[in-house]
Amino acid sequence: MTRFVIHIGMHKTGTTSIQAGLHGARDALAERGVLYPDLGPNHSHPLVSMFCDAPLDYYVNFYSGIDTPGKVAAFNHRHRESLDAQLAARKWQTVLLSGEELGTGLNESELRAFKRYCDRYASSYRIVCYLRDPVGFATSATQQQVQAGLTLEELYRTPPRVRYRQILEKYIRVFGRARIHLRTYQSNRRREPDLFKDFAEACEASYLAECVEPTPRQNKALPATAIHALSLYNHRVPPHFIDHAGTTINPARPPIDKVIRTLRGLGFDNSTPFSLPPAVRRLAILGQLEDIGWLTTQIPYARHGPLDRFRYHLWRWFLPAEEQPFGQATDRDDLKKISQLVRFTTDAPPARCRPSISAVATTPAYTPAAAALANALHDRLSAA
Repeated sequence: MTRFVIHIGMHKTGTTSIQAGLHGARDALAERGVLYPDLGPNHSHPLVSMFCDAPLDYYVNFYSGIDTPGKVAAFNHRHRESLDAQLAARKWQTVLLSGEELGTGLNESELRAFKRYCDRYASSYRIVCYLRDPVGFATSATQQQVQAGLTLEELYRTPPRVRYRQILEKYIRVFGRARIHLRTYQSNRRREPDLFKDFAEACEASYLAECVEPTPRQNKALPATAIHALSLYNHRVPPHFIDHAGTTINPARPPIDKVIRTLRGLGFDNSTPFSLPPAVRRLAILGQLEDIGWLTTQIPYARHGPLDRFRYHLWRWFLPAEEQPFGQATDRDDLKKISQLVRFTTDAPPARCRPSISAVATTPAYTPAAAALANALHDRLSAA
């Protein structure tokens, strides 16, 4: 009997650290009868490419240079053979798969194809999904997307968000509601060993925390000055162009890792962490209202347990300070008030909870230090 545990992220919830730790502990896990397939630390790319209907259009393939039918077929065949061999090598007690894009990169019919493949080996399933508060997610994702080439102007207009309903509804239909297990990601608990301890609890596999060695923190954040400088550089040297012919990579733009490495080498003020302006934070929360409403009304067990603290922080950040009737997150009366506040139909959230948003306030405030750093970055990369 082989239990499949499928970790679908979400993005910006410590997945890179979890995947690096599991990948490095494959031998120790195998001794316990657990397979973490050797498909790279993050299983997203090979699995989505194998099971999506149009792998040639999959953006990760495109940016990885797998951009012809022959290259795609070879990539998928190689990884399919490898996965088949690993799954058939022995009778595994547990198979662990981890990939954020297993949630975002497969539509429902593709997800069903993925499950049909897993059904050949699986006797049961457990889907593990971490949720993160809208402001924390938008802040972290904005930093990452600026490093990938976007500008703060673009991201402030439409803050990054996770479409929880869109992702989880298809998983409920394909795997069944009882197999979906939600956890709340708390950024102050993301360091080892707490991250793996929580993940082990989510997987109902306490031994995971014992097998995994602490790994250096992945995706180390850049401070405010560096993010602003990088956004200014992205204005001057965008990573790609989009026109009537489609997307064309900018040949004048160095690879992402070289840009970031050069930026770090220039030195900058590390004292101020990056944060979103208040108006953008409110936009981020407003963008998640429907999803949070759906979570609290469509998944009964999401009204209790881990999501209590998630909802508490959501509504504390959303409401103006003078309208916050809440005390500490551990106060049961306060949690009851929050539950009453968020238990609304997704089409009609309470009027008092609709924030007023100033478009003017969403313009980035670039400092002279950021502008000087952007100029230095441009000069250094141009001379290279």
